[in-house]
Amino acid sequence: MGNFTFLFDVFSCVYAAIALPGVFGNMLVLVVIAVNKTMHTTTNFFLASMALSDLVFLCFSIPLNIYVLQTGGIWNLGHILCSLFWYLMYVSMDK
Repeated sequence: MGNFTFLFDVFSCVYAAIALPGVFGNMLVLVVIAVNKTMHTTTNFFLASMALSDLVFLCFSIPLNIYVLQTGGIWNLGHILCSLFWYLMYVSMDK
């Protein structure tokens, strides 16, 4: 476990570097589509749906993945949150 601590830290930083701009960008897409009435088209609602799915993934799955990496693969957050984590991961990433 000690040899992989640096690798876990690197992966955690990469996850955070991807998640933070992703959350900002997807929120921006949702706000722009919601505020501008001319953006209320079928295509833009589809894009908003994809942005919302991406937000669910970025806000729930990425932080919990970082947690699991930092704890060495040990899940200490209970059975309910574990089930919710896998459900949200599957729903937000399913084709």
